[in-house]
Amino acid sequence: MEQNQLAVIDPQNPMPPQQDEGKRRISDMVLIKSAEYVTDLWKDSQSATTQFRARLSDFYKQYRGIPNRKNYEGLANVFVNETLEACESIVAQEVHTIFGEPRPVMVQGREETDAIKSQLVENLMEYYFDMMGFKSKIIRQVR
Repeated sequence: MEQNQLAVIDPQNPMPPQQDEGKRRISDMVLIKSAEYVTDLWKDSQSATTQFRARLSDFYKQYRGIPNRKNYEGLANVFVNETLEACESIVAQEVHTIFGEPRPVMVQGREETDAIKSQLVENLMEYYFDMMGFKSKIIRQVR
């Protein structure tokens, strides 16, 4: 190409073809490497928590009353769900302890001039607790 001639640049693709191809290859390489990295993290997480998830599954089956034994020939298949009953009675007592007071949060100021501020903070916290469904989340966590 001579010095006085200018290269024609496509307005849809302002990068020269060589640079565009290199940019695409780098982008593809970044996508592939990041996908491999995320996949490795997921596999590590699954292998590290396998035993924990198995125990949680067993506890959930006990809580819901799903028997883990087979029916025996000639014997009654009586299953009393004592785990669920005991858990629910404990949850009821704990929830009553937490929500027995009319105010779940009490904020106390350091000085006497902080009384209005502490009341505002207390009201704001109660409002946010109500917005996020605080009671149902607490009950689920206690269970």
